[in-house]
Amino acid sequence: MPTAAIPSYSPNSMKHRKTLTLQGPDMGTNTEPVEIDLAYRGLHAMPSKLLREQGRNIRLIDATGNNIKDFHFLQDIPYLETLVLDYNDLTSHVKFYNLPRLHTLWVNHNNITNLGVFITMLRKSCPRLKILSMMDNDAAPSYFNGGTFAQYQDYRLYVISQLPNLRMLDDRPVTPEEKEEAYEVYAQMCPRTVRTLLLTFQHFEG
Repeated sequence: MPTAAIPSYSPNSMKHRKTLTLQGPDMGTNTEPVEIDLAYRGLHAMPSKLLREQGRNIRLIDATGNNIKDFHFLQDIPYLETLVLDYNDLTSHVKFYNLPRLHTLWVNHNNITNLGVFITMLRKSCPRLKILSMMDNDAAPSYFNGGTFAQYQDYRLYVISQLPNLRMLDDRPVTPEEKEEAYEVYAQMCPRTVRTLLLTFQHFEG
């Protein structure tokens, strides 16, 4: 069973980046990779000035504790790598559009109830996703929200079967054994690319 801990950022991955807020002289045009701290600002939309001046430089956004519903703005951030949306009341039908470079996504403590709908969107929009944390959502059953151990295991296997590059789900690494079992259990539901990866995985394991 998972623990209650939420994974944390790696300081080393951010050491060459600049953190911007909504105030101060750093809001001018910049060419360095930046991370954006918008946590707990009561926002309903992304600031247009920020997108206009920094969109192509943004690599990380922390928008924890806001009320953002429309994510069309992500189309203006083509190099985004990490997106933190904990405590935003997101639903299963949220749309992230095309995020080809996104490798880390946190959506903990939201209102995601339909796992199939949400994961299908991620599979199409975030093909390089390696780290996903969606703890304390109804779609992610665990001991902490009343789910059984069997439900928790099935949740993990389904998500792993749909996101072939996943390395970390919630607070636990994805193991080779989980990958193999996931593809066996959900073989008929796996996209062709995932089935190809399964064959490659089995070849190297053999």
